[in-house]
Formats: sequence, structure tokens, C-alpha cells
Amino acid sequence: MPEHHPPQNPSTRTPDKVTANVGPITGHPLLGIPGATAVFQKHSGPLPPASELAAYGSVQADMPERILRMAEQNSEDERLRLQREQLQRFWLDMTGRILGFLFAVGALISGIILCLNGHDWAGGSIGAAAVGGTVMALITGKYAQNIKKSE
Repeated sequence: MPEHHPPQNPSTRTPDKVTANVGPITGHPLLGIPGATAVFQKHSGPLPPASELAAYGSVQADMPERILRMAEQNSEDERLRLQREQLQRFWLDMTGRILGFLFAVGALISGIILCLNGHDWAGGSIGAAAVGGTVMALITGKYAQNIKKSE
């Protein structure tokens, strides 16, 4: 039966290093191996844990400061990239809306001109297609936005 050991670090934040007993592995008595212990370390984020940052400082005195500057620069670059991406998306959406509006208005004007010059069927068809296409684009656009939001 494996032994149960309570956690040695009961804090709510994730520790930098965790030591865990992996169970009923007794080792090899002839080689003097007492058992098995697993140690793993998980890191997330632009900066290393404080213990590693201090170890970098012992290698070269200005290295922690350089690492901090690098992380700050990376954060600033990421913020600027997201800002540019948002601006480009805005202008792409606006361009699409303006061009769609101009196309619909142009098609309606063309349909009216054709109707006034005696081409009722052609003018009516172009006008109906312009209105129908615009309504269809609005409906499918809203439908696609709702699908993206639900994912």
C-alpha cells in the first residue's frame, strides 16, 4: 500500500518547485537506491522565478536588469502589435461597409435609371438584387458574428 504524504506547500499559489513521492517504488537494495522521488518545475511568464533571477545575477551582475529590460521591451512590443492589429481590423471593417453601401446605392440608382428609360424588368431585377443582396449580407454577417461569439 503506498504511503500518503500531505502536501508540504499548502499555499494557494503555484510553487516554483514541487517534490512528490511517486508511490510504492522501494528502490534497489543492492545498489543502495532508497526509492523514487519526482521533482518538476513549471514556469509561466516573461520572467524567470526570483530564485533563478538571483542565480543569473551571481553569474553576471547586470544580467537580472537586462532580463527585466528585455521583458519590458517584449511587453511594449506586444502591446503595440495588438494596437496596430486592432486599428487595421477597424479600417478593414469600415472599408467593407463603405464599399458595400456604395455598391448597393449604385445598383439601386442603376435600377431606377433603367426603369425610367423603359427597361422595367431589367431595372426591377437589378434593384431587387441590390436590396436582396444587401439584406442577405447583413443577415449572414450577423449570423457569423453570433457563431464566433458562441465559440
